[in-house]
Amino acid sequence: MSSHETIYHPPVDTTPPDATLPEEPLSSGHEHLIPDDANHYPYKLSEEIGEPKNISRNNETQQDQNVEIDEQISEQRNEVPIEHPMITRGKAGVFKPKVYAGQAAEYIEKSGESEPLSVEEAMSNIKWKNAMKDEFDALVKNKTWKLVSHSPNMKVIGNKWVYRIKYSSEGKVQRFKARLVAKGFLQTAGVDFNKTFSPVIKAATLRIILTLAMAKDWEIRQIDINNAFLNRNLEETVYMEQPDGFIDKANPTFVCKLEKALYGLRQAPRACYEKLSSTLIKWKFKQSKADNSFLLLCK
Repeated sequence: MSSHETIYHPPVDTTPPDATLPEEPLSSGHEHLIPDDANHYPYKLSEEIGEPKNISRNNETQQDQNVEIDEQISEQRNEVPIEHPMITRGKAGVFKPKVYAGQAAEYIEKSGESEPLSVEEAMSNIKWKNAMKDEFDALVKNKTWKLVSHSPNMKVIGNKWVYRIKYSSEGKVQRFKARLVAKGFLQTAGVDFNKTFSPVIKAATLRIILTLAMAKDWEIRQIDINNAFLNRNLEETVYMEQPDGFIDKANPTFVCKLEKALYGLRQAPRACYEKLSSTLIKWKFKQSKADNSFLLLCK
């Protein structure tokens, strides 16, 4: 063994086994607030604590010092503003034009037309009445439902007419649009709907397509499918009340058994996507594995 090495000997307990240890004072839970050095305490730790006035005076002094420190910190923060290095649209001055409610009100004021708030108000106006009739005729022509007798065990949901005035870019009235919407919030999972997921095209996919079109000088076209949700047959059994204003006089107590998807149903977006994708695949389109909403025609 080297002469520079030391050997550690653990301390040996020399307390006799029969000795009684002094009782420890009960902990009040505030010992961590009392410093080891009594000189740092605002008053002496002795029986002569002093008058309460001195204690309150010292507390007020400490509070004043804390307020001064807080004011200095806030002044330093105001002097050096923290800015993020990222360049945002707001910093670059790129803003999307907003359509405020005042502008819509200006269009309504110029046209002298307004959207009805009830079916009775719409039926009293020949323009809105014709718009409702066009929507109803399209639904009947598409065989969206068939009338069946009502039974107590049926779960029947309601519907609602939604009215919108379509304006052009110049603020002129293009047409009066009335749409029948089912009250899908009254549906019950497992009863009148099952799966509701419908994929939506990713923003990155759309940006890539537009970038390629600009680089290759391709022609870009856009189409709008009228009553897109009405082209898919429903797999579930859904019953709906007859639409207000178009109740069958011969069978006023009958209900509509929906044969095809209708706006407002929980499963309507999924049914529309399945119909569109299956049709495009039949036309020799191929579905992307990275984005199911992107289908490419391969010749």
